[in-house]
Amino acid sequence: MAGKMQLKLWNALNDIDASSITAENIRAWIYEFLHLFLSALMAHALTVKRWFVSKPIGRRQRRKVSVLTVYFLIQLVFYVKLNVDTHNTHELDSAQTPVFPCERTPEEAKALRELFYDVREVLNELEIHHFLMYGSIWGAYRSKGPLPWDYDIDLGVLGDEAFSKIPREKFVRAFQERGIRVNDKMHQASVFYLIRGKFAQVDLDVFFDYNGWMQRTGWVPWVLYYNYKSYHTFPAWMVQEPMPTMQFFDVQMPVPHGGKEILKYLYPKDWETPFTPAACQGNDITLNTQTEPTEIDR
Repeated sequence: MAGKMQLKLWNALNDIDASSITAENIRAWIYEFLHLFLSALMAHALTVKRWFVSKPIGRRQRRKVSVLTVYFLIQLVFYVKLNVDTHNTHELDSAQTPVFPCERTPEEAKALRELFYDVREVLNELEIHHFLMYGSIWGAYRSKGPLPWDYDIDLGVLGDEAFSKIPREKFVRAFQERGIRVNDKMHQASVFYLIRGKFAQVDLDVFFDYNGWMQRTGWVPWVLYYNYKSYHTFPAWMVQEPMPTMQFFDVQMPVPHGGKEILKYLYPKDWETPFTPAACQGNDITLNTQTEPTEIDR
């Protein structure tokens, strides 16, 4: 069983077409890998249990159990490493630059901007409070919009407020009526991927308040508990309304309280370092920076 799973994963990796790589596909591949990996671990555990309870255990079976146990431990170490090392970091941006170009074409930039405006308008119509998150916060600081090499826009919403009172069908339909494809991944990592065309995508991350800490839900945060606890969790006071704003495109967008404090929770390893991917350095990219958000509560 484990061998078949590994063969399936290997075939899937061999079938990857570089031209088809998108943020959505990358996440789907990660989720598929986690599913296959955990299934393989379960299969190994059940096999070991079956061998141990069978009587008698001969030398050949003991050898199989030993080999299987070592293999199980290797996979366990790999899982722990995946849980610890897969985090929000500029290194991820650097690794993506061969796939995602340093600058969008005018058509791609227009498509992303128009999608952002439409998503924002839908959320306003539904009276769902939303704010910039993840790399889009960096974008607001460094370019008053998406970073030139970023391939999507990240928005956060509060799952405990208006969002929770709207039927899922109504929520999804509101976007679909504007020609936006909705990839509902609430069960995986409490996120909606809002997509139009090939290059325009907005990630809508849903956060819930757990004892004063904002967290995402779903089976992926449960499986990668340490990962999501370390890189996707932040104090609830940072998103209390009213929130400060920063310019993003030509509108003022809410951002978490505390200035760059939120980045310490999302990018703990390198949040202080202004970053340009290695493949994009020397490309004469102009960044129109702004200093601090307009704090309403100051």
